[in-house]
This record gives sequence, structure tokens and C-alpha cells, in this order.
Amino acid sequence: MIKTLINIGGTSTGLILDRPILELLQLERGSPVVLDVNTETQTLTIRPADADALQRREEFRKAQAEVLQRHGKAFRNLAKR
Repeated sequence: MIKTLINIGGTSTGLILDRPILELLQLERGSPVVLDVNTETQTLTIRPADADALQRREEFRKAQAEVLQRHGKAFRNLAKR
């Protein structure tokens, strides 16, 4: 199957997945997915995110928020330079 990448606003690009493909993968709009990129074979794999991947994402977001809360002023000052 050949698909075309489309502009979805600004500098973002999207790929439209047909409903039968989404149904095969048991996905719907808003479902979290994992993208695996292999630069050697120039392949992109899209798969449903498992519970571990979702947990890691949530832990990262919490850590990111904590760092920004602690050091946000320093980051803003660095960005001005």
C-alpha cells in the first residue's frame, strides 16, 4: 500500500491511516502508538503502545515537570543568550 504524507499545519506532516488498518491494529483516533525508526533499512514501524511504554512516558513527563519547576528560571535565562 502506498500512502502520501500531507501537510497538517505549520511545519507538521501527517499520514492518514484508513479505518480498516486502524481496526486491524485495534486503534482509534487518540490512541497512543510507538514509532520505531530503522535508518539502516529506512523503515518506520507503527505499533500500539503497551502499558510499559505508557508508564515510561508518564514517568518522563513527571520528571520533566519537576526539572522545569526546580530550574525553570535558569532555563529561561539560558534561552535569552
